Amino acid sequence: MNKFFINNLYNIFTVSKALTKDGYTCDTSEAFLRFKADVALGENLDNNSDNNIVVTNNTGDALPGFDFKAAKAEWDKLGEDGQKQAIEDYDAFIDAHYREACDAFDNGKEACDALAREAQ
Repeated sequence: MNKFFINNLYNIFTVSKALTKDGYTCDTSEAFLRFKADVALGENLDNNSDNNIVVTNNTGDALPGFDFKAAKAEWDKLGEDGQKQAIEDYDAFIDAHYREACDAFDNGKEACDALAREAQ
């Protein structure tokens, strides 16, 4: 099992919670896609980025201090097959344990990390 995204459960759910505002709901599926995009880029791009890339699907300011550059290095080491496996394993984990993941998030990062450690 590739736990790249499962180990980031708390971060993904944090994005969902932070971006749900002003009548807009960012569900955990959308938050996953936003997180994955920023990891693949190695930075949290926003519409004010200096590199002239306009990105609307990002994590916003939901994860201050998160090291996207280090996450990208880890992501790149997985290679195409490992990346595909990480996505499939996260999807299967969420399908099987969504309620537990929500409960863990409500109980904090340590609870999310414990749930991730138990994932098989």
